[in-house]
Amino acid sequence: INAEYMGGTKNLTRMLQYSTECYTQLTEDTGVDPSWKPTGSLRLASSTDRWTELKRLASQGTSFGFDIQLLSAAEAVQKCPILNPEGLKGAAWVPSDGAVEPTLLTNAFAKGARQRGVKIIQGVQVVGLNISKRNITELKVVRRNEKEVHTIKVGKVVNAAGLWARDFGLLMDCNVPTVNVEHQYLVTEKIPGLPEDLPSFRDPDLLLYYKPETGGLVIGGWEDNTVPSRVPLNFEAELYPPNWERFQQHLDSAFHRTPIVQTVGARSLINGPIPVSADGEPIMGKQPELDNVYVAAGFTAGIGQSGGAGKYMAEWIINGQPSVDLWPLDIRRFGSYTNNRNFLEAKGVESYGSYYKLHPPFKESKNPFPRKSPLYHSTIKLGAVMGSKFGWVRPNWFAVDENGAPILGVKEQPSYYRPMWFDYVKAEHQAARETVAILDQSSFAKMELSGPRAFECIQRLVVNDMSGPPGTVVYTQMCNERGGIEADITIAKLSQDKYYIITGSGFAIRDFGWIKDNLPRDPITGDFDGVQVREVTNSLSCINVVGPNSRKLLESVGVEVDEISNESFPFMTCKYLRLGMCDKVLALRVTFVGELGYELHVNVEQAESLYSMLWENGQSLGVRNAGYKSLESLRLEKGYRVWGSDMDCNTNPYEVGLGFCVKLNKPGGFIGRDALSEIQKQGPTRKLACFVVDEKYIMPQSLGLSGDKPLLLWGNEAIFHQGKLVGSTTSCGYGYSVEKNIIYGMIPTSLTKETQFTLHAYGTEIPMTRQPWNRSLYDSERKKILI
Repeated sequence: INAEYMGGTKNLTRMLQYSTECYTQLTEDTGVDPSWKPTGSLRLASSTDRWTELKRLASQGTSFGFDIQLLSAAEAVQKCPILNPEGLKGAAWVPSDGAVEPTLLTNAFAKGARQRGVKIIQGVQVVGLNISKRNITELKVVRRNEKEVHTIKVGKVVNAAGLWARDFGLLMDCNVPTVNVEHQYLVTEKIPGLPEDLPSFRDPDLLLYYKPETGGLVIGGWEDNTVPSRVPLNFEAELYPPNWERFQQHLDSAFHRTPIVQTVGARSLINGPIPVSADGEPIMGKQPELDNVYVAAGFTAGIGQSGGAGKYMAEWIINGQPSVDLWPLDIRRFGSYTNNRNFLEAKGVESYGSYYKLHPPFKESKNPFPRKSPLYHSTIKLGAVMGSKFGWVRPNWFAVDENGAPILGVKEQPSYYRPMWFDYVKAEHQAARETVAILDQSSFAKMELSGPRAFECIQRLVVNDMSGPPGTVVYTQMCNERGGIEADITIAKLSQDKYYIITGSGFAIRDFGWIKDNLPRDPITGDFDGVQVREVTNSLSCINVVGPNSRKLLESVGVEVDEISNESFPFMTCKYLRLGMCDKVLALRVTFVGELGYELHVNVEQAESLYSMLWENGQSLGVRNAGYKSLESLRLEKGYRVWGSDMDCNTNPYEVGLGFCVKLNKPGGFIGRDALSEIQKQGPTRKLACFVVDEKYIMPQSLGLSGDKPLLLWGNEAIFHQGKLVGSTTSCGYGYSVEKNIIYGMIPTSLTKETQFTLHAYGTEIPMTRQPWNRSLYDSERKKILI
């Protein structure tokens, strides 16, 4: 069970750990033994890259308090004598793992629920519902083999419909992006002499998993060529015909890794549907479209996650949010585009086939949704190598030769080592620092909030003060009542009753949903009271012009010099500009790279014209296209935070160095003010620190690995001080201007005076040095921003 975590987040691991704790208590709590057997498990490495991955994941597990032990091939065979060690590089041993019998576990949960007053009604199908003011008030149901419709009044609804979660979502007019695919496993006959304490084991390089089963083995796999399955509503305890041709690849691999399998027959080949979400991870949380509906769906490995999922769903329903941040599983990570059936089926097959594949950093989807910026075709012609975010296909970096000519058709090759795009991104980074760069940020989510109560509402929502004059731009957070950061946003005040809100590409549903959930509503109609919201992401493109020559570039397309001088257009302000033939371009003088720069928000129909003009006029100024890889390296040098990595809903602004945004004394207060006031008085218990690592320590030879390029660090590595685990990393990358490997991570405030720490990565302790507090590695006095 726990071994399926491999590569997950800290809180997903906690969810799995709680599940195993829960299973050990079920017999005592309910009297039903779920047959939980803590036998441990093995994950094998049959390739050098897999061994590199396992060494990284073992170190990552350390930061989670999760025990993963690295074994040699010989030690793995001692744990599991039926293994053929040929080709094995090593293995990871998870002593806390085990196996449970699904039917018995389900019965134990059901009995425990009934003992606590739950009524379980089987054989019922929901055929309709009534909705009032964003709440489901009644469900219309029919019993199996009956036609009479019954009504059930409801207070809360949880969509845990498994194979039919998407269907139930559609009935509610809600997006639940799951799809079903076929999954097969073979059950062998009894194997004479099979050890009774044989652990479960997996060989992901061969796409195989094994589980002991009544004297034999269950052998399954995750092939690339499974097929989508549209499961009818009357499908019950049924199976599909076995597909021996598709399973043959797993059988061949099993004969190699466990030759004993060749000596026994197959009792059965099971083929049935399993649910997969649009990104392969479970879907949990409050349904964004309705106020009293929650979802727990897309659990491909549902048995292993069930205990923890139940715990955190209960917290979500009772308390409004779980006790840990579960953003990687939150339904708000998906946009409505994911509910397209064709998209879902392609993604489902891809996610299923990727389950045991290597997962190096920066690995991109093979089936991104074709949501394209108006600049897509132009940037492709200029060498853009695309990635995807929230359905948007957008430039990660640009493949160009030393003369600036595009190199077309380049495919990114993910790796655990310094990536193929390192030098290309270096050139983009240098252009932003030394001349001028253009970034297509059209995918950033954008919203307008307006109306007579707009100022009152925005003041209550954000921690910063919005009382400045129109034309002010404010960087701020929205916090929950505990002071945790729910969103990290930029707001342009267009007038006293109109605000333009910008957030990251992947946070549109989450951040704008938080805003909507906290706006006043008419008690009778349920509509917003005195305020309107309108998402304009698809209406406006954003072209970011950054670098010392960015002002000159705007002047070259027709802007008067005194219109954009530092005096007339200071930092953190906005104004409308006429750029060439484009009227009313909203320009924000902001930066996420640490240079003079302007975000140009332009109607989509004019974006291509504006971009072409800027590109052509910029040739004499050293212009270069830049992608999101360079944006990451630029922001790391400046210490700019990213929600989801450096902060989340359980992180407060004081912990991550954003206390300057919190205006505790602004009139009217704001959500989370009382909690933040107390935190300020007491002081935070942990702080986000910046570290650097000498490159020699991340060369493969220093880590007991092969290769001639430095290995990558990218977050969730364990931080130690004097041999004690004290925190974990949040963001990592390379800063081309400062020529340093940069790491951010949380440490206790009791250690803020210490400078020497160690990082646990790839199975090795790596020395690192904490940098001075409140000083960015690059231009700490902000001189280049304020020119």
